[in-house]
Amino acid sequence: MLKGGVVLIDEIDTGLHYSVMQKMWKMISARSVDLGIQVFATTHSRDCYESLASIVESDLPQSEVAIHRIEPDRESGVTFSNQEVVVAANRGLEVR
Repeated sequence: MLKGGVVLIDEIDTGLHYSVMQKMWKMISARSVDLGIQVFATTHSRDCYESLASIVESDLPQSEVAIHRIEPDRESGVTFSNQEVVVAANRGLEVR
C-alpha cells in the first residue's frame, strides 16, 4: 500500500460486539499512522461512534477525527470535529 492512501470501510462495526469497538478503533488508528493512510468509515451505530470518542479523548487527543452526518434535505453534510465528537458522546447527543 502506498503512503498517503485512503481506506474506505462500509459499516465498520458489522459483526462486532460493542465491547471490542474501542480496541478496533485503536488498531485502525495505529495502522493508519503506520501506513500513512486516511480512513473513511461508515456506521449507524451509536456504540461505534461513542467508542471512537472515548479513544479520541484518552489516546488520540491530537488526532484529526471527524464525523460527517449526511442529511438528504441539505446541500452539505453536518461535520463534528474531534472535540465535538467527544462532547456529543459525553452528553449523549445524537450525531448519526
